[in-house]
Amino acid sequence: MTEKARGINLVCLPYAGGGPNCFAALRPHLPKDWTLHELSLPGRGQRYHEPILTDAEAMAADLWHQLSPMTARPYALLGHSMGSLLAWLVCHRMEAAKLRMPVHLFLSGREAPSIPHKEPYEHLLSYSDFKAKLMGYGGIAPEITSDENIFSFFEPMIRADFRATETWKYRTFPRLGIPVTVFSGTEEDMTESEVRAWQQEFEQAAQFTVFEGGHFFLFDHAAAFVRAIVSSVQRTESYANTSPIHLHQY
Repeated sequence: MTEKARGINLVCLPYAGGGPNCFAALRPHLPKDWTLHELSLPGRGQRYHEPILTDAEAMAADLWHQLSPMTARPYALLGHSMGSLLAWLVCHRMEAAKLRMPVHLFLSGREAPSIPHKEPYEHLLSYSDFKAKLMGYGGIAPEITSDENIFSFFEPMIRADFRATETWKYRTFPRLGIPVTVFSGTEEDMTESEVRAWQQEFEQAAQFTVFEGGHFFLFDHAAAFVRAIVSSVQRTESYANTSPIHLHQY
């Protein structure tokens, strides 16, 4: 293992509706000297009493304040779905503040930010249609969706997350000069070109890795997903602006 891959903090940013332990399934597969850190947004976990955010920029600012004190030690940044957009926005904040950037950025389960959201917006769906859409995505414990009282408790928070990403408006950012890997699933509702459009946001050639499965493929293939992360960090030193775009399939 290279020096860069030793002692890494893997910092994870949540998907829509994700709570403080939504990436726990990855922890058992990490190398012993890696540490999993999950950042949490207001309205969930120990932050339950804080007002729920409905704006992606406000979410990114909140996560940036959490991450900034952690940058003394090398870290990799992972975001899934909503978390991918937030991780990318956080990296721009880190760069503007001249703080340590992640040794590698991992973006999972989301098309590039330049791709407009398909309408109708899901955060505007009726209660029953919104619930059906979430069940189709998977990733929510059956005991939540099967109990109407429990689901009605979580529904406003999940809908707010959808609103935040669906109403965020793309604008041109400077390209980030950090290594990046983009993960996607074979059964997700987005095209290959929509995923590959992430490349325009980075100076270095992106690595694209495809897993079998739907939106929460990372948990269906947790061991292989973590191996891909570790392997990418180990290969970071070999990345160059002139390298080809790599495509791996699991």
